[in-house]
Amino acid sequence: MIPNDRRKYPRHEAGIGLSIFTQDEKIQAKMFDIGEGGIGVNSPRVVDPGAKVYITLSDVEDYAVRGMIKGSFPIGNGPDLSYRLNIKSESVIWTDFKAVGFPDPSEFVAKVLSISEKKQSVSLFLI
Repeated sequence: MIPNDRRKYPRHEAGIGLSIFTQDEKIQAKMFDIGEGGIGVNSPRVVDPGAKVYITLSDVEDYAVRGMIKGSFPIGNGPDLSYRLNIKSESVIWTDFKAVGFPDPSEFVAKVLSISEKKQSVSLFLI
């Protein structure tokens, strides 16, 4: 968990690649934290607050997230400029069209954290 976080749902550090689909474009980005209420993303492109987005995760194929950009803040400058996007999760959905209903957000967060931990373990082992 991230210390001193005052959100309704705790955020947990997670490093997973993802795609953000806006009305106009697809952006390849990286998640840096997740909770039942939202996702923190490091993006090479700015997305304005209020924009509706659809998110797919590169290593979590059976879920997607519909959400809204709550905040967009520049990080760095010059060629290192990127943006921190705070995304409020409006719904977690199954990507399998045969599935009925919506998955539990806590189940989704647990799966993302499990995959993120496995990826970090492999990265540490390879170094």
